[in-house]
Amino acid sequence: MNLFVYGLTLSMGGDNADLIPIPAALFNSSLLLGGFSQLFLTASAKGVLVHPYFIAGWCALTTQALNLLPVGCIDGGRMTQAAFGRRVLGATSLGTYIGLAFGVIASSLSLPWAIYLVLTQRTPEFAPKDDVTEVDETRARLAFAMTAVAFLILLPSAPDVGVDQVQNIL
Repeated sequence: MNLFVYGLTLSMGGDNADLIPIPAALFNSSLLLGGFSQLFLTASAKGVLVHPYFIAGWCALTTQALNLLPVGCIDGGRMTQAAFGRRVLGATSLGTYIGLAFGVIASSLSLPWAIYLVLTQRTPEFAPKDDVTEVDETRARLAFAMTAVAFLILLPSAPDVGVDQVQNIL
């Protein structure tokens, strides 16, 4: 997160020689990161000028969000099982697989990530040694918040539709 914010601050001036033009449509690939970035960055004829640290931070947050998906033995699956139990992990895994299959989660990264999960994450996580004691409410809320942020990072935003495009549809 620090790298993303640092790269965003370096990109805000627009006069740095290290800035790289990227297409503005890239910001539609993430609801949270794209929306946050569009608040501070402006598009030009070349696209949106961003610092390489911004791109590295975006990639790092997207990778971490993929790892926090509540499925299998990856971090998100372990966190979900520990906080909410095996039944919830099973339900969220099914929902995550469906979201990845239809490309709703992680758009262009959904198919490779789904294949990775199917091939390597088929076995359920072992039950913790103390499966009787409930996780305290604070940790359960933190687990839910981390999963929600991961989904907000991976869900694409709606494409920009102008008034004239809407009139053409009607």
